Amino acid sequence: MAAPRTAKLIAKQRLTENVHELTFEMIDPAELGYDSGKYIIVATDVLKENGTPVKRAYSIASPPEDQGMFKLCFKLIPGGVATNFLVNLHAGDEIRFSGPWGKNFHLPAEIDPVQSFCFVGSGTALSAVHGHLWRLARDSSWRGRARFYWGLRRKADLYHAEAVAALAGDSRFRVEILYSDEPGGKMLDRAFEEGACEIEPRALHYLAGNGNMIESVTQTLSAHGVDVDRIFKEIYFS
Repeated sequence: MAAPRTAKLIAKQRLTENVHELTFEMIDPAELGYDSGKYIIVATDVLKENGTPVKRAYSIASPPEDQGMFKLCFKLIPGGVATNFLVNLHAGDEIRFSGPWGKNFHLPAEIDPVQSFCFVGSGTALSAVHGHLWRLARDSSWRGRARFYWGLRRKADLYHAEAVAALAGDSRFRVEILYSDEPGGKMLDRAFEEGACEIEPRALHYLAGNGNMIESVTQTLSAHGVDVDRIFKEIYFS
């Protein structure tokens, strides 16, 4: 069993109508020791019938620049045990968790200077790929290109707009935001099916978010010659 870790809330921000971002400072140990693409499992204050706490997994939403702190970004679910536990925390409150976890959603330890990447995320799955995008953007030796397709329902669901715009301003990146519920909008998987999203077979593909979306996009990528070992998945729900 993994040793429990503790951290305290130092900041909270409401990013959209129902998306919240919490910033935590490590208590024990002093540093989290994580890489991009990792997640933690948070223990809530709600107990199951056997007396153990209800737990949920959350991607670490901040890049691994400062190991003494981390951020969690999540959509508040009505009646959701974990999201309501998190959103009701106050500055100074502590959480217990395990992690970081995750073996199959990481960038290569050594990045080929001309390697191409494709990142696909729906909703708050931006958290899962944020660290990857940050690492590539800061790597001056990397001369490849990366495409980021972010699926949201409405324009009002967009958050961290300035950071996304800064990424789009880097000539190595192509950023596209698809709004499914806006006039003329499309779901991410449908956009891939219809050829609206560029597919490069030799790129490394990172898919995060809705399980059904991920399965559909995986099928489309495979049909276009992308090998299974070039597709990495972080499924939030199905």
